[in-house]
Amino acid sequence: MAGREVRRGNEERLERSDSKSNIPPSPITNTRLLIASLRSSPNTDDVLPYFRNVQDDTTGRDSKFHGQGGEWTMSEVRYQNPLSKKFLEVAGEDLGINDDFNNWDRPQSGAGRFQVSERNGCRESGATAFLEKALKRKNLTVRTGAMIRQIDFASTSAVGVTYNIVNDDTLAPFSPSLAANGEVILTAGAIASPQILMASGVGPRDHLEDLSIPVISDLPGVGSNLQDHPAAVVSFETPKKGGEVEQRTGGAKRRPNSAYQFD
Repeated sequence: MAGREVRRGNEERLERSDSKSNIPPSPITNTRLLIASLRSSPNTDDVLPYFRNVQDDTTGRDSKFHGQGGEWTMSEVRYQNPLSKKFLEVAGEDLGINDDFNNWDRPQSGAGRFQVSERNGCRESGATAFLEKALKRKNLTVRTGAMIRQIDFASTSAVGVTYNIVNDDTLAPFSPSLAANGEVILTAGAIASPQILMASGVGPRDHLEDLSIPVISDLPGVGSNLQDHPAAVVSFETPKKGGEVEQRTGGAKRRPNSAYQFD
């Protein structure tokens, strides 16, 4: 906007490349069926049951869009600055109030607090919700520090992946192959997933050929139509002592920090 840029870095952790506290889990994509599913363009009704099945909503919101009893916990931010409450009251007078940005039955315009992926005040992630519970399995190996270069295909079926080890100056490639009936599951997030697909030959033909990448499947939609959801964190300091500036919790002073999301 107006020549300004916001740089976005990928985080190195046992999660997706776009991991943030306020993002719900992504539906898992099985690359064995990947090309067929991408061509069929699943809609919100197709993917909503997957979101609901894995969610544990502790906020009591509409069960049509939220599930309970799943592995992934959704909760409210525990602390809300008093100025945040007043800010939303005033903003709601003009914009309207939206208390659930995941309620697809209503217009998405409005001011409100977003819910977060937290359990007992700690961040919930794919690693904490699913992976930690499976770490003791003998058939599971977690390899950290791996940079996926591409999915390996035989015809249009995924047969393995190629990766390098981060900080290995030799850049030696590792290409493990799938066992019989094995699967590659791609859950790298909204940015890294299409990047990996295109590096693997799945994407718009013209773009892949410009980069001399052999085309496995010509799918123009891969890497396009990103629906981003920017959020602004706004902090204020007030000269007035009181609820937000001098409030102490457990002996520690809270900084006046409020977050708002508008769509």
